[in-house]
Amino acid sequence: MFRRAILISVVSLSLTGCDAISNLISGPQGCLDPAGQTTAIDAVREAVEKYVLKAAENMEGGSQPTGSKIRATLDQLKFVFEDVRTTKEDPDSSKKFCTGHLKVSFPEQILKDADAVFSLIGEETLGKRADKEGIRKDANAIVFDADFNVQPTDDGKKVYAEVENPDMITHMIGDIVGGHLLRKPVEQANRSRIDQEAAEQQQAEQAQTDQREAVYEEAKATNDLAMQGINASWNALPSEVRQRVLPMQRAWIKRKDAECKIEAANTSTDPTEREAARLQCQARFNNQRASEINDLVSRTAYQQSEETY
Repeated sequence: MFRRAILISVVSLSLTGCDAISNLISGPQGCLDPAGQTTAIDAVREAVEKYVLKAAENMEGGSQPTGSKIRATLDQLKFVFEDVRTTKEDPDSSKKFCTGHLKVSFPEQILKDADAVFSLIGEETLGKRADKEGIRKDANAIVFDADFNVQPTDDGKKVYAEVENPDMITHMIGDIVGGHLLRKPVEQANRSRIDQEAAEQQQAEQAQTDQREAVYEEAKATNDLAMQGINASWNALPSEVRQRVLPMQRAWIKRKDAECKIEAANTSTDPTEREAARLQCQARFNNQRASEINDLVSRTAYQQSEETY
């Protein structure tokens, strides 16, 4: 967040004559004097402008709102003090301490834009935030509790105004104004983020697909090599031995196929991954069986050599 804004603004009064100045200082109106209230409102507007400019400093792509755009937006708002009371008067000072409600009315579109931005960036909606902070929201207006003071200069030509509880007011109005001005760039940034995430997701999915296919191709090549080995070993058996062990070989093939299907089914739901797992299982069985057949070939050859001898 930002440094606490000190809402002090100096403006020229448009009042005429000494009677108007005297009325502000000690007259019956006091805190109700429109000139003093206008000065306090101008202080709020100036602080909101600074707040929005500060908030948008880090935005990229030339999307920062300018001071003129912020002021033009503030010109669309209606500021008015209601239920103003004087809380403190010092007979030795011209300063008046006041309290009341600052009602700020917004065009409906500005509020919609702000809520749209709040939603996009994961912040609370305007209504929820107002409820949470104890601020009254009345249709398209927001009503703040506001303490302020006004004091004319000794020569009566200017008035100093200070809002004594500025942060909540400045931040709420500033966030609404900023949300309105930044809706398009925020939406564009959000679309870019979604597109980027979609592209990254697509890349990740393609990488996973490539990996699955590579594993499948490797498993297929390994099993093909194992099949060549077991076929070579089988063909090395004498025909009479092959006939004798053929029923066992057929039973072994059935067991191999059944066990490899079960093993593959428990590996993954992806068809490519299941097929790769099945081929890996087949290669393992085939290599083991080729080793067994090679042992049988060796024993058969030894027996035949013993019989010949």
